[in-house]
Amino acid sequence: MGSAGDQLRGLARGLEVLRIIHGEARPQSLHDLHLKSGISKPSLLRILATLEAHHMVHRGIDDHRYRRGVSLDEIRSASARHERLIAVAAPVLDRLCARVKWPTDLAVRAGDSIKLCESTRSLSPFQLDRAPIGQRISMAFSGAGRAYLAFAPAGETAKILARLEDAEEELVRTFVRSGRLQAVLDDVRRLGYGERDRALTRLRGLNGGAIDGTWGISVPLRGRRRVHGCINLIWVHRACSTSTIVDRHLDHLKAAAAEIVAAIESTDLPRP
Repeated sequence: MGSAGDQLRGLARGLEVLRIIHGEARPQSLHDLHLKSGISKPSLLRILATLEAHHMVHRGIDDHRYRRGVSLDEIRSASARHERLIAVAAPVLDRLCARVKWPTDLAVRAGDSIKLCESTRSLSPFQLDRAPIGQRISMAFSGAGRAYLAFAPAGETAKILARLEDAEEELVRTFVRSGRLQAVLDDVRRLGYGERDRALTRLRGLNGGAIDGTWGISVPLRGRRRVHGCINLIWVHRACSTSTIVDRHLDHLKAAAAEIVAAIESTDLPRP
């Protein structure tokens, strides 16, 4: 481990790289950052790898240029919102599970993926495998991701789709660039819910391959200015068709979503 002085110099250089990336309108190449910072390219690569690991910068797959990620303020703000959302949603989801029996999950956006943050799987009489809280799921192929993208503000959706075009997974890149995801989102808006895609089983990461016979539909927690997250309903696919679940329970799912949104927006802190 380096001395305190070395660590401070490393921190200062990392902040300088962040300042450049956040201050420029265009994505920056490694050479651009070298010229503007005066930092050697090997050192820049180490700094950028650290910043990427913490989602503070994003490197495009096609052009290899660096773009801004999320800021610390955005991370803190999102964390506080999510904690409040979980507290509000938990009793609503408990009542929903008691009514429909099948388990429900609460998920929120986490960068360009969806993150599971609450679940009633332990309460359901149907003992499905428990997905770990904090698990990240594909935005492109999960019901929750599609519900989020379909109903989020247009500018937010456009930014996410632009980054998914450069996703690490070739399956995701191809799906987005072909325009097929956009067509799916049109259907989600028409139907009012997002449905899981079988392609989820073919992904290497982001919950890929972990469907194990279950299926799911999801509706957005659509507020006045943002989508706060999504709630879904999970069932064993061989037990019920999607159309049967929709006929029986979609209205219950939407009613729970509306109750959560009304509660969370009534407790939102005023904006400065």
